[in-house]
Amino acid sequence: MHLRSLLGELKQTQGTYNLYDRCRLISIMDTLICISGDNYGLVVYNTENYKSILKMKNDMEKCIEIGKNKILIVTGNPGEVAFFCDYIQKTIQFYSLRTRNSISAHAAANLIRKQLASLLRKAPIKINITLLGFDIFFGPTIYTVDYTGHLFRSDFVVQGYPSYILSSVLHNLYESRANLETTLSILVKCVVLIKNRFLGNQQTFAIKMVDKNGCKFLGSI
Repeated sequence: MHLRSLLGELKQTQGTYNLYDRCRLISIMDTLICISGDNYGLVVYNTENYKSILKMKNDMEKCIEIGKNKILIVTGNPGEVAFFCDYIQKTIQFYSLRTRNSISAHAAANLIRKQLASLLRKAPIKINITLLGFDIFFGPTIYTVDYTGHLFRSDFVVQGYPSYILSSVLHNLYESRANLETTLSILVKCVVLIKNRFLGNQQTFAIKMVDKNGCKFLGSI
C-alpha cells in the first residue's frame, strides 16, 4: 500500500515537471531589446521567426499596437501569440469605447498578467510579453510579463539568448535621461554585437519608438 502511494506521488510529480518543461521552452532564439529614455521608449527586435532548428519567416511583425501610446512585443508560439494578442487588443478597445477613456500602461500590464496567470492554471501558453508604453504623468514605461504571469517593471529589457551578451553592455552604457541620438547609438552597438558574436543568423532588426505622439517605425538595421 505504501509503494502504491509513492508511485502515485511520483506520477503526479512527473506530470508537473512535464507541464513546466513545455512552458519553459519559449522562443529564446528571438532577440528583443527595449529601452526607455527622456520622454520616449525604443524597441529593437529581430524579424526572423524560428521553429526548432528551422527559420520559418524573415519578415515577421512582432509588435502589436494596443492604443495610441502602447505596443506589445510578443515572442512564442505563433498561434498562441495571435490568439492572446488579439484578445488583449480587443479587450482594451472595448474598454476605451465603453468608458471613453484610454487605459494606462500600468493597467494594461496588470490585465495581461492576470490573464496569463489564469491561463497557467487551465491551459498554459508559451509566450513572453513586453509592454512599452508612454503616460503623461509617468513618462515611458517598460513592463515584462513571462508565461507564469510574473510582472516587473524596468528601465531596459533584453530577452532571448543574446541577453547573455547584451545585459552587461546595457548596464554600462544605459543613461536614464539620454537623448534619442545617444540611445540609438547604444542600440546599434548592441545589434552589431549580436551579428558578430551570436551563433544564430539574425540579420534584420526593426526599430520602433513610442512617445507622447504615438508609435513610430524608425527603420531597419
